[in-house]
Amino acid sequence: MAYNPVYKIVPGSAGSFLCPPGHPNHTYHLEGKESPRHRTIVFSGGLDYALSDEFDGSDYTSQAVRKMMDEATMVESELWIRSVYGYFRTAYAPEAKPGEKPDRNVSNAVYHSPADIAVKAVRLMLERHYADREMVASLPGADENYRDGSRKPMRGARRGYEVTATADGSEVFVYALADDGSRYGALDVLETHALMLSATLSDVRIEPAQDRNGKFIPERVRATNPVKIDPIDPERHLAVLCIREYFPDHTPRLDLIDNPGKGHGSYPCTKCGEKVQYEAKFDKLTKVSTRVSGGGMTHWSYDTECPEGGDHTTEESKR
Repeated sequence: MAYNPVYKIVPGSAGSFLCPPGHPNHTYHLEGKESPRHRTIVFSGGLDYALSDEFDGSDYTSQAVRKMMDEATMVESELWIRSVYGYFRTAYAPEAKPGEKPDRNVSNAVYHSPADIAVKAVRLMLERHYADREMVASLPGADENYRDGSRKPMRGARRGYEVTATADGSEVFVYALADDGSRYGALDVLETHALMLSATLSDVRIEPAQDRNGKFIPERVRATNPVKIDPIDPERHLAVLCIREYFPDHTPRLDLIDNPGKGHGSYPCTKCGEKVQYEAKFDKLTKVSTRVSGGGMTHWSYDTECPEGGDHTTEESKR
């Protein structure tokens, strides 16, 4: 038998991690039941559903949600912006036809990273070279047991490599990896890498070890990628489209498109060492804990204060 659910606005968030600080979704959500007398919940979701064309509840509920939205004070905070760019990373909307609205559906997203494209090309070069055992045997410092760049610890007789690139893919770097996955200055190995790459890349050289902003960088191969990798229009970046749903005047952050960091997730606090994650409800880095009650219900708790004093911080938040 068909029925129209009865919806209520109830405390508790639902599907709100991409909403900005101050959004009502962080505090309330919609709950739907078959009728006022039924106890079984047939719907639980964000308040936004009451404003959609698919909403099958009362006008009173829609109007109440609209009033909450209109009266909310949403904040375009730096931590939230970084979180959104970190979540979408290299995702872009498909190219839209003139006059069409960009498609924000992640399922239809186009993924594009010049750095990843350059890295994959160099990895393929190395894999192909090391797969040719006769060629490998003729190179200085060669080892036919060279592995493919995995950071998985292996016996000392085998070594690996790691490839990185600048955000625009114009410069690539190749490191030698010890069997524990750490970078180290194996000059004979790096010379082999450089010789392999010199046929395809330009200005191939071995950079000496250096300290940069207090971080030690061992010897590495550096090369210029002669193939220009065109970026996608930043106006199509899904983070830009998401933020503009709330703040239409948002200007694309090219720095965060080029380097979104490690992405959306939890990382150790630089002061207390506990894993923390960004929570837009508090607009802070937060330690999130859960416990299950005797009835099987999960309870969440949030700790926004660092035991070492002040707010939690991470390497990502300090960039």
